[in-house]
Amino acid sequence: MSVARPFALGVAFVLSSVPVVAQEPAAREPAAQQPVAQEPVAQEPARRVSLTVIHAADGRTAADLEPAREALLTRLENCRNVAARVAGDARVRFRLAVNARGVVAATSLAEGAVSAEARRWHGCAMRALARARLAAGVAGTLDVVVAWTTEREAAGRAGGQAGLGVSGGSVGGGGAGEGTLGLGTLGTLSGVGSPPSGPGVSVRALVPEVTGSLSPDMVRRVVRRHLNQVRYCYESALRQTPGLEGEIRLSFTIAADGSVPVTNVAANTVGSPEVAACIASRPRTWLFPQPEGGGTVVVNQTFVFAPTS
Repeated sequence: MSVARPFALGVAFVLSSVPVVAQEPAAREPAAQQPVAQEPVAQEPARRVSLTVIHAADGRTAADLEPAREALLTRLENCRNVAARVAGDARVRFRLAVNARGVVAATSLAEGAVSAEARRWHGCAMRALARARLAAGVAGTLDVVVAWTTEREAAGRAGGQAGLGVSGGSVGGGGAGEGTLGLGTLGTLSGVGSPPSGPGVSVRALVPEVTGSLSPDMVRRVVRRHLNQVRYCYESALRQTPGLEGEIRLSFTIAADGSVPVTNVAANTVGSPEVAACIASRPRTWLFPQPEGGGTVVVNQTFVFAPTS
């Protein structure tokens, strides 16, 4: 042990005295800077909220909503982010039960299967409507439609048939009979031009058979605006049962106020009662132009479905 210790100390001294030369990194030639391609980012069209009275009963009138209109539109604006997640048109009908003190209880009149995103939006809009306080008077009900639509498309539809309009944003309306937009002109015009169809799915609306004072073209425009709702029913069924295809023909009645109180499945070659029932529920939330003379219109509308991959 007395010999090994000095030897170890000597080795340590020699190693510690050896100068350490720092290795400088090799110089790199500057890389040629390549221009970075900037892909254009598609901007979502600006959307606005609309509030339209479509039916008043038991002593209440469309004018009753006018004093609370701006406050309601402001509250509905808080639902913007939720409405943006809804595929296709963001539009639903609500019933406002107004008591003698003007206190409102709101109920959604949406029917049939809807997506989870749509249910969240319906709930947000319903809570906003339930906060309304109208003028005191007799108790009654107001049926209203809340819709989100793009600014430019809504503006392009201005000047249509007069409706019962109470609407907000850049395209305004007044009380009963004073609106600048017809009942069938609100909503996102996603179906104008070509029917919206996602990858792997073909959904077509044939020219409708119409009996009454509305032209087939007027009816077809409203149907095509809501074609995404029909496609949702088909896509949902197709995920459960691959290979579904065929035609579904609906028969429905358009009332004097442009609403659709009655729908029936006249023919179904798709083979799925569930998808037919889902599609049949959709027109009952749509609004068409008011038939001339206050009559009713009967429509037979055929939809054609097929998977494309």
